[in-house]
Amino acid sequence: MNTQLIYVSKDTADVKNEKTGEFINAVSDGILVRTGDEISIEGIAVNSLSVGSEIVEIPQTIKGFEYKTNSMKMNMLMYLHHNYEFSCSMPFSTPTLSWYSNTSVANYGYLTSDGFNGLSDFYNLSTTRTKLKADLLNGGKRYYLGCFTSASDVHTPSRYSSSGVSNLTPNYAYWRVVDTNIEFDVDIGYDSPENIGNKISSDFKASIPAPQYPNISEQEPVNYHVEGIAFTTPSSFNQNIKNLGVTGKDTAVITINGTPRSFYNTPSNAISIYQNYFGVLNPKYFYYGSRLLSSLNQKYNNYSLWLRDQGVFLKGGNTYNITAQNSLPLNNSGNTQYADGFTVVSNLPFNQRNLDLVAPFIHSLKRYFGTKGTTESLRTTDRDLWKYNFIWGRVNPTAGENDGVGIASPYITSGTECDTLQEHFAQAFFNERIFNKQYIQDSNQLELRPDYVVEYDGVDYSAKSIAKKLDIMVTAVATAIGTGRDVQYNIGFIMNNTTIIGKSYLRGNQILVDFGFAREEATAVMVINPNLRKGGDSSTRGDYLGSTSVGSPDMNMVFDSTRGRFAFNNMSWASYVGSANSTTAFPTAAAQVITSSAQNKTDPELFSYLDNGVLQRNAFTKYAQTGLAINSLSVIKLDGTSEEIINNNYDIETKYKNSLLYRLGFSFQQLTDTYGQSDAIFCQKTYQSKIPIELPFMFPSPFTTNARFDTTINQSLSSNDSNLPLFDLQNSRNILNVNISSETDNAYAIRAPNKLAFPYWLIQSDIVSGVSFTANEGQPNSVLGVCSRSYISGNFAYSFASNTPVIATHDFVITGIKTRILNPDYTPATVDDQTAILYKVVSPNLQLEANKIAEEMAQKKS
Repeated sequence: MNTQLIYVSKDTADVKNEKTGEFINAVSDGILVRTGDEISIEGIAVNSLSVGSEIVEIPQTIKGFEYKTNSMKMNMLMYLHHNYEFSCSMPFSTPTLSWYSNTSVANYGYLTSDGFNGLSDFYNLSTTRTKLKADLLNGGKRYYLGCFTSASDVHTPSRYSSSGVSNLTPNYAYWRVVDTNIEFDVDIGYDSPENIGNKISSDFKASIPAPQYPNISEQEPVNYHVEGIAFTTPSSFNQNIKNLGVTGKDTAVITINGTPRSFYNTPSNAISIYQNYFGVLNPKYFYYGSRLLSSLNQKYNNYSLWLRDQGVFLKGGNTYNITAQNSLPLNNSGNTQYADGFTVVSNLPFNQRNLDLVAPFIHSLKRYFGTKGTTESLRTTDRDLWKYNFIWGRVNPTAGENDGVGIASPYITSGTECDTLQEHFAQAFFNERIFNKQYIQDSNQLELRPDYVVEYDGVDYSAKSIAKKLDIMVTAVATAIGTGRDVQYNIGFIMNNTTIIGKSYLRGNQILVDFGFAREEATAVMVINPNLRKGGDSSTRGDYLGSTSVGSPDMNMVFDSTRGRFAFNNMSWASYVGSANSTTAFPTAAAQVITSSAQNKTDPELFSYLDNGVLQRNAFTKYAQTGLAINSLSVIKLDGTSEEIINNNYDIETKYKNSLLYRLGFSFQQLTDTYGQSDAIFCQKTYQSKIPIELPFMFPSPFTTNARFDTTINQSLSSNDSNLPLFDLQNSRNILNVNISSETDNAYAIRAPNKLAFPYWLIQSDIVSGVSFTANEGQPNSVLGVCSRSYISGNFAYSFASNTPVIATHDFVITGIKTRILNPDYTPATVDDQTAILYKVVSPNLQLEANKIAEEMAQKKS
């Protein structure tokens, strides 16, 4: 036997193609291969840095996955904690606000800007909101930032010539959120979990130095979050003062206006209430509700016009209001009473645009009526336990009590407004039993049409099938109004059985959406920075700081080696014990704390409740200042553009699976779970609970984290009269401002990371065809060897002599060898340059073979 070994390596290759995984090595003297020679691989050494056991592999490509494997983007909502320091609950008590009370104007029922001139009032605010489930229950909570505006950019308010134009109220605008897009990536190949976490954390915090303006611009609000420090600054900017910041568009911290914004360049006191930055408890209620309510959204009002002609309505419907087209049934005793399936008809057209808004709007209002459950049961077996309150009527926008005094509808006789305190529940998700019971009492030319066909994404669906697809309890209702006007199909909302004593709810009342701040669903605070520039005068508006920072400056992706899990933490800007007015400097953030029974540290009266001039102070739990929450996830296409992952099985399977966060162990549902509460405190008890517990829904949704809340806090609740800890068995004894040392909590991935993308590598060569290899139902491919990952030393994985030599079928000369290292799905493997292959060519000794054959024949003859 004549054996020849040929050594090739990627490092010494004459040609390398990283895209295809090929490398070509020349064989200078040439090697003759004759028919019958055996060709095989004697040894394989695949070099891949950090290929050892404690690594995570990020493959360059995965077959069928059309996105980058090492990069993703998070759209994140920004929130502010209502700590009575940079926010005031709406509506105000001081200054006294007025509202449009004339039912004939489009702005009817909304606040005017007349009582809030922006010159002096904004720094002397107090709130009427104390009994709205008590303002103390709202203290300390996270409020998601945004504003009402007709402009496309939340940071630039719309411009109008006077304060009386209808466009300045919510029914003519959209709610725009304050958000940011955080893109992050890691290196292709193999790396330690700690390095991967550090790289992602670095991307979370990446930003640029940017100027911070020392006071507000009277004429034109500045987009503080856009300009870099190297950019040309406005001529009016004092070049001798450059207050440093490290912020930028689509970073983890941005700077927004901290004082009320004008809606017109002049006069400077032309302040619009609704175009200022607000924080809201339920951002999806505002986002989707504004798009349903706004005049920019079509309404079907032919039936309203017919009711006007019949003398039922005072006037026809408008595009800027959502109205009930039928009344709730009354029993013989004059009480409102209806059974499962009663359908409330709206003037919203039954079409894809509205259905796409109604579904998340309803889901944002859901309440859990179960006793115990798990995170998984909330969205599976407990779905029928979720209901929502269908809003009837509108509240006085200046009211100080929850769901306070109702206001009359502009469409029916004054005095027939409905009582807004009562709750009208409906299933939050599709329930076929109740859907099939739908009915209308005294239909009066209204016809239920669950068989009505609507086009959705180019496919025809019946009203019932689209309701099931979108998981909501709605149906189509034909408004058959006869000659002269076309039949229109409106959205009907299917209710649960209800009895309300002594109340009536008439058609013509406004329904579904109400942005009166006295309504619980519309709880809001206005963003106000009460601080002055150094040496400033509290009576001069221009001396107040015109900006405030929001976001999370220290958000991290960490790897806990003990638990073997990646985790998010520091998604909120922690509450710290700082310098206050001390002359002793704290150059870095001091102790992170949770403050029990906290009160406003700046001014006890600022932003608090005044009851006939008497201060009513609230105590609350302070545990963070501002932060970020995941609104949606996107994958990055190969051309660098992003594509949002929609919460459905197809997108999760084709986009999220094999994405970076998936490889790190996070499920799509845990990062985008919509079954929690927007104001819930993050804690391990309710986070991804697998044990049935009470209040299983009390986790933050959207997804965020905060300081750690667990039983160890109880050790620090007891303190003496000087607020110093006793660490005994007492509770807090009503002592205010007790600071408890804390640290950030971790939101762990639900499983360990995928360490290896593939269990072995394939070796393909152009010397001979090799053996047939078929994987994942793909087409057969030719390979000459397989390298498992069983034998690893340093940065090399080894494999030894192949048991499947290939026989040459013709004579040829090897002058070069093309080698490809592939994954089992035939995509190029990520390997480094020291990768080497040792080929073997074995030529049999022909004379010995001939002698052996002759000897065997002779033995047979004898």
